[in-house]
Amino acid sequence: MYEKAGMAGFTSNSHAIQHCLWFLWHGMTASEVLCEGLSLGSYRSRLDIIADILHVIDGGSTKKTQVMYQANLSYKLLKKYLAEVLRASLVRFDRRGKCYLITVKGERFLEKYKKYSRWNKNIEKRLTELDNSKKALENLTSSK
Repeated sequence: MYEKAGMAGFTSNSHAIQHCLWFLWHGMTASEVLCEGLSLGSYRSRLDIIADILHVIDGGSTKKTQVMYQANLSYKLLKKYLAEVLRASLVRFDRRGKCYLITVKGERFLEKYKKYSRWNKNIEKRLTELDNSKKALENLTSSK
């Protein structure tokens, strides 16, 4: 995700946010930060994709194809992330029903992710407000 958004080397949204804040602090506007490929919302992060998969599976017993389409994943990404959530015990595979089921740990992940997602959206909103305040100040100092 971070490579595609021009942020290679970032391991989490918090690192990306810190980087964006640094640019804002040093004079770039939020729109310039976004144009530099530092958008926080251009691509889904690893955690976003895992949460999407768990949301789909949380609806009941779910087959692989349902997860792929409802989580909007290619087959290659589906295989990668299903293996990851299985290893992490966030879901389990029911051999009899040939479907995936969410575990208690997976439900805990979704609860924590919901809080994280709200916090992240709040930060993005505040960054926009900060940018607008800076623009207003710049306009007040212009000689027009």
